[in-house]
Amino acid sequence: MAFSYIGAAHMIADAQEPGVEPIPFDFNQYMVLSDAEHDGDESMLEPLDLAGALATPLKFGRFKDQTLATIASSIDGWSYLEYLMTWEELKSRTRAAITLVLENQQCPPADLGDAMRYQLKFGKYKGKTLASVITTKVGRDYFRYLHDWPNLNGATKRYVDTVYAALENWSKKPKLPA
Repeated sequence: MAFSYIGAAHMIADAQEPGVEPIPFDFNQYMVLSDAEHDGDESMLEPLDLAGALATPLKFGRFKDQTLATIASSIDGWSYLEYLMTWEELKSRTRAAITLVLENQQCPPADLGDAMRYQLKFGKYKGKTLASVITTKVGRDYFRYLHDWPNLNGATKRYVDTVYAALENWSKKPKLPA
């Protein structure tokens, strides 16, 4: 018999008698999975905490066989985890582990050097580094457009924001007297 979060919650709620203290149950720590989801691995039914989530290896994709801790330690990896959360097909256990990591860890800060070396993956300047884009007036206009574009997300957004902040700070520095 397969269970879902909602089905299990109703079973627990229905089991409560009036006047009896409710059973404490945290669905973020305990996963009720169907046999198809845990593929016979009984360890998948154990409580999931942050340490367990960080030690969870990803079994597919670009970061296959790497733990969530390793993946979340880079901006590209962090952005990939955010992207995975948009997948409807993502298994419950994997989704719960990624959710724990994203909610309890911080995205690594973008280093200005890495941001300047970041290559755009789309658009007019596809394949160009942010450093090369900002060297011309037309490039800086495009860069401002990217920064203000509401659909920009993931690693590209973090790197663009880092370079943009550095440029803003640089332009506000007082000029030395001649």
